Amino acid sequence: MLKNCILLLYIWVSAFSHAQANYYNKTIDIDNVHNGFHGITHINGDTVLIDGFLQDQHYKRYRTFSFINAINGDTITSFKYGNDTLDIYGGMAIDVIVVNDLIYCCGTCYKNGKTYANFLKFDMNGTLLLDTLFKTNLEWSEFESMIPTNDGNFLILGNIENIQDNLDAWLVKVDYSGNIMWEKTYGGPEINGTCTFVETIDGNYLIATVKQYSNSSDTYLIKVDNLGEIIWEKTLNYSIFLESANCKSLNNGDIILTGFREYQNNQNEAFAFRINIEGHILWEKYFEKSENGFNKFVFSYESQNGNILINAGILDELIGFNPIGMTYCLSPIGDSIWARKFLLRENDHYLLDIEPLENGDLLMTGYVFPDSPNNTEDGWIMRTNCLGYFEHPKDSIVLIGSGENVLSLTNYSSYYDYTIVDWGDNSSDTVYASGNQNIMHEYSLPGNYSINTTTIACNDTIHKSSEYLVIPEQYESSNLVIFPNPNQGQFEIWLNSPDLYSLEIMDLNGRIVKSALNVKMNQGYIIDLSELGSSIYLVRAAKDENIIQQRVVVIR
Repeated sequence: MLKNCILLLYIWVSAFSHAQANYYNKTIDIDNVHNGFHGITHINGDTVLIDGFLQDQHYKRYRTFSFINAINGDTITSFKYGNDTLDIYGGMAIDVIVVNDLIYCCGTCYKNGKTYANFLKFDMNGTLLLDTLFKTNLEWSEFESMIPTNDGNFLILGNIENIQDNLDAWLVKVDYSGNIMWEKTYGGPEINGTCTFVETIDGNYLIATVKQYSNSSDTYLIKVDNLGEIIWEKTLNYSIFLESANCKSLNNGDIILTGFREYQNNQNEAFAFRINIEGHILWEKYFEKSENGFNKFVFSYESQNGNILINAGILDELIGFNPIGMTYCLSPIGDSIWARKFLLRENDHYLLDIEPLENGDLLMTGYVFPDSPNNTEDGWIMRTNCLGYFEHPKDSIVLIGSGENVLSLTNYSSYYDYTIVDWGDNSSDTVYASGNQNIMHEYSLPGNYSINTTTIACNDTIHKSSEYLVIPEQYESSNLVIFPNPNQGQFEIWLNSPDLYSLEIMDLNGRIVKSALNVKMNQGYIIDLSELGSSIYLVRAAKDENIIQQRVVVIR
């Protein structure tokens, strides 16, 4: 039997290293009027361009462009767009594109009760270089999503009126001057709603839109080639009413669809589908059912380890059932790994885009409603680590002896992902933040072990180490203890004394086969007789007149 004795239980040697990132959760007000943030475009390692909206005191809506220092979330400079000949600049389109220090984007504007798609170009100072309206002879046309093409042009997706009160998905290829090179429409007698699209791994494009019927709606998927010709189309029948179907390409070519559906009258839930490039559903997940008419997934991205992060708006009873921002992390097979709740005010929160920074931190944007006369509806920007935390990991690991040869580890850490435990005997364990926080480890041999733990949260790590002693049961006596005995030539000698002894090992003929001077044995001293044959040997330890001896059996 073994019994362990733990020394220096609360004395650790530790080292903490982290990326020294600045995390923040803040609003940014433009012109002291209602405004909000939408999409994120990377400019360089420290600067992002965030497009958004602004509504002035006269209720005219503008589009805003803010260069933000991603390190601290402060605004470097910003500008806004609103054509004075228009009644209002309307809907927000995603996918602002920066090419050769020029900003390209698309959107929707309103004039004389009509809705027009438009295509814009600015320089980096905000000077308007191009403002093109499309289909001014129609009652409705709008752009919602844009992708650059390999030949230096752009594909833009939106909706266009086909017949009165009927909209089709509308794919347009334009050059950098806003000239239409070709256009295609997709749909039928149903109204086609919100449209997004992605380039697929085989060089084609997948369009995700919504077919709206009189009392229900479906997700409508269309795969087209680089000329807009249909390769295949599919309808996913899943809801009474479905508002959005945002799509995002994954590294292996699969695609994530996110949005929300109404599964009963005025009751909805957020959804996420993973499909392959042929439109086959690999998995489908539904989250956060609501009886109050609001819960939806918005934009998503894939982390380096293959997990999928999705921003969401979820009703929360803590602030009067107002929407709050949430980020969900799903595994590659759709299992929920973690979810983070984000609040800033006691009112509605709308979390939209999510993008990684170079070091893996998350940058997220949206907008929040005012909750007092001292603030307005403002743009919302947050920077967290890759786990959605505003804090660096805090480590609190407790090791306690439990039983004769068992060591118990309990991890009370916070803001971390997992802890790797090296037990010092060529074995290790991993403690996950979302799983079991307690591990029992059994040592099979006595000895002095170095226990090392590494607590990890994204780029942050905390290292700790300590020495622990596991000793034989007979160690408490004044006898010489040999372990194991019998053995195959390798064994340890233990003696409950801090003194130094001379050591001799003799065979049955009294011949000394091994010796050592100034040996300290209270933490075990290793002897190797593996070069000798099977026999009984006498181990003798001497200090002054005190001589202690014990037999050891070697069987080879």
